[in-house]
Amino acid sequence: MKSFKQVVQSLTSIGVLEILIKALEEPYLQMDMNTYGFAYGSPHTNEIVCTGCVATNAICTLMQEAIPKNSIEFRHNRVAWINKHFLSLENEEFQRERISQDFLRHFEFAFNELRDGRIEKYNFHAAQIGMAFLPTNLILSEIDNYRYEHYLPDILKELREAIDTLKAIEA
Repeated sequence: MKSFKQVVQSLTSIGVLEILIKALEEPYLQMDMNTYGFAYGSPHTNEIVCTGCVATNAICTLMQEAIPKNSIEFRHNRVAWINKHFLSLENEEFQRERISQDFLRHFEFAFNELRDGRIEKYNFHAAQIGMAFLPTNLILSEIDNYRYEHYLPDILKELREAIDTLKAIEA
């Protein structure tokens, strides 16, 4: 079983964009680009609604489950939630593979910069945690709440074209 850190560090540049696409297409949490994670009571039901940006949904995509309402709102809670999945590892390996708040901060910031189309800033944060770089000449449009709600097909097309460009570069 790979740890979260191992999965993140094994992503290729194409894999990073694929995670971004999956997080946008199949979000685990209600998408809200204005927060890394927030839980609130729905005015129409007694349910708790969890929201998160594309970075938060990327975490859920990699973990293959939604971050629960009691872990969503603060980074240290998200870190604890991720790390608890790997408690079954031997203690030495767990200590080596567990993530810190700093690791998760750089992961979240990297995906936030990526969804804003700021590749150089994405690369800065990616470098801090050993995640794949993207070519700085790659052009991606900003994804905000409005564009997500009204232009998702166009956003996904652009990202898939970027993957095709990366495949051509790597060939």
